[in-house]
Amino acid sequence: MNFESFQTNEVSIRAATMGSGPVVILVHGWPELWYSWRHQIEPIANAGYRVIVPDVRGYGGSDKPNPVEAYAMQPLMDDIIGIIDACGEEKAILVGHDWGAPIVWTTAALNGSRVSAVAGLSVPYRARPSVPLIELWKKIYEGRFFYQTYFQDEGVAEAELERDVRLSLRKIYFSISGDAPSLDSWVNRPATATLLEGFVDPPVFPDWLTEKDLDYFVENFTSGGFRGPLNRYRKI
Repeated sequence: MNFESFQTNEVSIRAATMGSGPVVILVHGWPELWYSWRHQIEPIANAGYRVIVPDVRGYGGSDKPNPVEAYAMQPLMDDIIGIIDACGEEKAILVGHDWGAPIVWTTAALNGSRVSAVAGLSVPYRARPSVPLIELWKKIYEGRFFYQTYFQDEGVAEAELERDVRLSLRKIYFSISGDAPSLDSWVNRPATATLLEGFVDPPVFPDWLTEKDLDYFVENFTSGGFRGPLNRYRKI
């Protein structure tokens, strides 16, 4: 496996790459990195594909523009198309997880001639709503905590998550996994709550994420911060 930097759309995108053949681009979610796909890269490459796994803008080794506007869907799509162009390819297969899913769904919907196949994990395809999603969330969760509305005030979630990056990631990764207790107590909270209050820090992490794996995420989010990743929610 190698790392390449793709200069596209006025940013530099770092990506793990492996193999040769038709291009498959794997797009991670929040708060993740290319590393989340580490177990899939080699099998896909061995099946005869060129696998490209970027750190989405704002994450890891990719550029982290400061303005919120830099994280709208259009530049996120343009980054994917730019990677396809940089490879000298007409089309690519796109696979996204979590926040990566709407990126690949929308890229395929608006750039159909550049996408030969598309798949999303965790987040299904949905058409653009008639009003901004954040307005829907505010109405649905009026008087209650909802993480996407909590993320809207710049600097608030950043301060909470960056106070202890390792603890923040431990709680997030475990609490949204199938090994965690029910999240009902986390969802049904007052609007004044914070993100991590209802999350669990396991005494021993499940074997699907080792402490060494966690080290890699902690190193990248400690150096890169959470502003870029959170800005994606500020442009929904």
